Amino acid sequence: MKRRLLALCAGLAVGPAVFAAVVSGTSALGVLDTTPPTFTSVDFPTLGHTPALLSASWVAADAHPGAVRAVWALDDSVDEIVLGTAFAFSDAVSWTEGETGLYTLRVAALDAYGNAATVLGPVVVLPPACVESTALDAELLDFGTVNLMGPVTRSFTIHNTSTGTCPTSLAGTISEECGTFSVSPASYELAQGESVTVTVTFEGDHSGQTQCSIVSSHGTVICQVNDMVDAGELATTFALSNPYPNPFNPSCTLRYSMDELGEASLKVYDLKGALQATLVTGLVEAGTHEVQVDGSQWSSGVYIAVLEAAGRQQAQKLMLSK
Repeated sequence: MKRRLLALCAGLAVGPAVFAAVVSGTSALGVLDTTPPTFTSVDFPTLGHTPALLSASWVAADAHPGAVRAVWALDDSVDEIVLGTAFAFSDAVSWTEGETGLYTLRVAALDAYGNAATVLGPVVVLPPACVESTALDAELLDFGTVNLMGPVTRSFTIHNTSTGTCPTSLAGTISEECGTFSVSPASYELAQGESVTVTVTFEGDHSGQTQCSIVSSHGTVICQVNDMVDAGELATTFALSNPYPNPFNPSCTLRYSMDELGEASLKVYDLKGALQATLVTGLVEAGTHEVQVDGSQWSSGVYIAVLEAAGRQQAQKLMLSK
């Protein structure tokens, strides 16, 4: 098992025997000293998560001339030691890898005469802490121009993206604010990693633009209808409706209508005028049609869809957001 320990003061690695060595002696100048250093401050963690920073600190000092070396290790056995040098020494332990369980933090202070003092502290390392979070895969549902002869549906997804060890699932409700749309389901309960797809149905019966908020316990999605027409009007109109969803990733739908049988083309260009996709070309029946736009191979940005037939042209802006 690999464990990594960081020391803010760089130094040399020494072996486990340092903790067992308490040697009284003399300095290089022949001065006798048998008094070990003292720990004037010790603050050890007792609980931590992996990965996490265990904010341990200590200060060691010695009353005699010469540097005090501070050596520490965090493990159930002394297998990794970092050495620093100072008259008064403090440090912090970063526990970034390893298993959970009970560990011992060992710190030894050694003076210039070979005297040593050691303190121990137990540390319980737990699984990663729970961080609850959710994500919506859409902020806007654009219904475009809808046909009033039947309901139109769109959908978005709520994801439980919580990390760490979370004991419970996330529960919530979903509602709409203006009575023009209906949503299903009306409530949800998601375990960690699970998702729910919410279906939104437009059931309006009047003309004009409609916008409404779909509110969940973990986020809000705006629904937008740009225009509403009956089937007869839509079938006799040469038109290219707003794409939906828009912005999109990686695909969206374009709805267009032809008022008569004829040659038509529907193409997508980037803002530099380079052709990105040809969606329709050739003879097209009168009526309403839909095509899918696949932007999975495109870069994020703005694109222009252009419908052409019999010398007429209509365009809509598409926004790809990855």
